[in-house]
Amino acid sequence: MLSTDLKRLVRNGETSRLEFKKKVNQPQRILREIVAFANTGGGILLIGVDDDRNIVGVRDSMEEMEALNKSLNDLVRPKINFEIELVPVTKKRNVLSYNIRESRNKPHYLNPSRTSKHGVVYYRYQDKSIKASKELIEVIRKRKRLKKGYLLQYGPVEEQLIKTVSANSNMTINQILTSTNLSQKTVSRALIKLVLANVLDIEPRDGEDIYNYKETALN
Repeated sequence: MLSTDLKRLVRNGETSRLEFKKKVNQPQRILREIVAFANTGGGILLIGVDDDRNIVGVRDSMEEMEALNKSLNDLVRPKINFEIELVPVTKKRNVLSYNIRESRNKPHYLNPSRTSKHGVVYYRYQDKSIKASKELIEVIRKRKRLKKGYLLQYGPVEEQLIKTVSANSNMTINQILTSTNLSQKTVSRALIKLVLANVLDIEPRDGEDIYNYKETALN
């Protein structure tokens, strides 16, 4: 990447596939962005660019890169494939450009324990990397296995959820629970099925995910 390419990339600000970090002094936050990109549609992480789009670069870029790569190797499972490029800013400073592709092995977990691969799953939504809910994790896990679509087993629970969500917009799981009087376990399982079948749409949020009915789903 040339410096002109870097400036052009930074000019429009952060997006669902572009994130800026000024320093590597908080590796956990950087790992979160990388995990989120791999779990979603991929993206580019630029280290050495601040939130105001100032390209400041990083000193000792090789040392910073090695430290971050070690953290990636130690704290993320499954391992994530990525490409790194050093873009010169001055004689002593570089921007670290991490190019992360959408993974075939998602979901990826940050901080898995020694006895289990499960840690925290992050997902990219708009220009934020957020903690994925258990419903979203299941959608990610099962969707990667689908090749010819999802066969929906349609019953009274699914019908009730479709009627409830189609009559309202931006419903959270707690709002659905209040409206249906169904158990959380029942609602959670049915929502996952309906999202996989493209009947409902799930939009990740920092607090609660929101669900909407797809108008053309059953037409």
